[in-house]
Amino acid sequence: MRNVLLLTATVTPPSGVPSLQRTNPTQRLRTGRYKIKNIVDLVRSRPPEADIYCHFRDFPHALCELFLLSFTHHGFRSVIEGSYRRLRNDVVPGVHSNEEIAFRRLADSVSSDVRMVRRFNRTPIVEGKRGWDNSAYSGKWHPKIALRRVVGTLAPWVWI
Repeated sequence: MRNVLLLTATVTPPSGVPSLQRTNPTQRLRTGRYKIKNIVDLVRSRPPEADIYCHFRDFPHALCELFLLSFTHHGFRSVIEGSYRRLRNDVVPGVHSNEEIAFRRLADSVSSDVRMVRRFNRTPIVEGKRGWDNSAYSGKWHPKIALRRVVGTLAPWVWI
């Protein structure tokens, strides 16, 4: 397997907040407000040829989930670099998935020299609070995740 870079954000806590202690990265990996509970399975099942490894959905909207992306240097330079202005979530007021729809359109239009895998080989188990409404995203057996896991096994061409 090629090397994989996992990015995490580190911040200096404001005064009055206890200092963060160093822990094993797999125990503290977060993307925004989310914990990816099966991150090890997702990394291990990543196709080695992928320049961009992402998670498309077709229902209820054609979009690309942006809570987790994997990309090579070539994938970043070809698709992601310079596109951040189009991927902001405040472009359309009240529409939380605008950036996910915009990235899906961008990814659908990439040249054939970018090897894009448009669906994770495992259903991500995501826990945490959604940033746009502060509600819980899901859990391991949340109905949404359970449905995605079953459909992913029985009908992998259905992207929900």
